[in-house]
Amino acid sequence: MTPQERAEKEFVMRRLKMACCLCLAFMVVEVIGGVISKSLAVLSDAAHLFTDLSSFVIAIIANYLSMRPANDKVRQRLSA
Repeated sequence: MTPQERAEKEFVMRRLKMACCLCLAFMVVEVIGGVISKSLAVLSDAAHLFTDLSSFVIAIIANYLSMRPANDKVRQRLSA
């Protein structure tokens, strides 16, 4: 991986983490607001934010794994 590719992946990782934090903050506020107001619509929107947050976490994990260097086991499987 070139230094430029690594810098791009780290930039993407920072953006994804920031999106996770914002999504989590909004989700917590919506859950609290939904419980206080007894609104099923607001609670279901919080559940939707939870699915968005899950996708961000999966993207962070995938980005992290793509930044790791290949080991000998992987190289052997790919060359076979």
